Amino acid sequence: MRRRVLALSLLALVVAAVLVVGGLWARSRRRPPPAPVLMPPTLPEPANNAWPTLIRAATALDARSDEIDEAADRPWSEGSRETQRLLRDCGRDLKTAREALAQECLQPRPKDIAQLFPEPRSLRNLSGLLVVAGRERERGRDADGAAAAYADVLRVGTAVGRNGMVIHGLVGVAITAMAAADLERCVGSGGMTEKALARTARELDRAVAEGVKPDEAMAVEYVLQRKCLNDMAAGLQPPSGRGARKWIVGAFLVEPARRELDRNIGPTLETLRTPYWQPVPSPPVYKTTLCQMFTVQPQGLRRKWAQRDAVLAGLQAHVACQRYRLRHHALPPTLQALAPAFLQVVPTDPFDGKPLKYRCAGGAYVLYSVAEDGKDDGGTERFDTEAKRGDLIIWPWGRLTKPRPQANPPAPAVPNTSP
Repeated sequence: MRRRVLALSLLALVVAAVLVVGGLWARSRRRPPPAPVLMPPTLPEPANNAWPTLIRAATALDARSDEIDEAADRPWSEGSRETQRLLRDCGRDLKTAREALAQECLQPRPKDIAQLFPEPRSLRNLSGLLVVAGRERERGRDADGAAAAYADVLRVGTAVGRNGMVIHGLVGVAITAMAAADLERCVGSGGMTEKALARTARELDRAVAEGVKPDEAMAVEYVLQRKCLNDMAAGLQPPSGRGARKWIVGAFLVEPARRELDRNIGPTLETLRTPYWQPVPSPPVYKTTLCQMFTVQPQGLRRKWAQRDAVLAGLQAHVACQRYRLRHHALPPTLQALAPAFLQVVPTDPFDGKPLKYRCAGGAYVLYSVAEDGKDDGGTERFDTEAKRGDLIIWPWGRLTKPRPQANPPAPAVPNTSP
């Protein structure tokens, strides 16, 4: 009796093993579903692309990364011999980078999803050094030169995301944030000329018009992700193998990720195209192991890009207010008074779809976005990135990142009302 039970148990185990192995083999041999037809926008690379020159200059600064971070972390009004020495030592590379930024600068399309670094890190170092150079100009009372350096940071943030993947776009958003606080302070100091303000306005218009959109970056990433998964299935990229390991990797890792990627790409792009103030009933969520490794959840991308758009729109209105003040010796009563002479249209708050909030009283003004919660708190609260509540103040206290301590921050500009 015992022998019969043991034999039947062994037979059942053998049958189960055969079924499992056969299922894995059949699943690995099954053709994947056809990929959605998706052609991400491709920008034609200019004949004399200055991108390689920019990258060489930025990479040359990698060895000074710690010094650049230390200089950028100092209060903007605090000079030091170390900062001046750093700018002298890096002067040639900084000049080369700025000359490249003055030309047509376009990132080539990545050919592989692993093609991420070291360029984003190097460009961040370059942007930090440009911010330090702008502050040095500001301390020397050269507001126009400082604004030009901060505008170059905006150019870097615009260039790094174009033709790139989501990681490049996020780096571009972060680089834009590096210059935002310094540029808004410089513009609000009242020391810039009309010519410099007009040049800054054009640079902001360019950043808004040419800045990469999240759905464009995700479309590029999808094409490269699918290529990577196909290479994994063919054993060209790890995790790979032969025999049973290849079947297991294909059945339990690659194939589920490929199906989830194809199933979600359409809803993902639609979610990213939806304005932040319009709710998305059921945004796609990536759950497979490989998709979680490669893909940023779309809701987080919407929030990051909405923050960037709010800051750029606020800076546009901020510059226009200062140009109005110089011409009319008074602040504009409303943002509508700035169009069309100083603004083509009144900037929209990406968090509620309405015009940015502006309040003018006592020779000063407050300019802010309602931020993530969509509630107008009167411009009295600082936007809290942790609690996701409060307003995002563009002027006079606005920050995308945690503000650094500043010695004697300048007061908002008071218009000259004398005849």
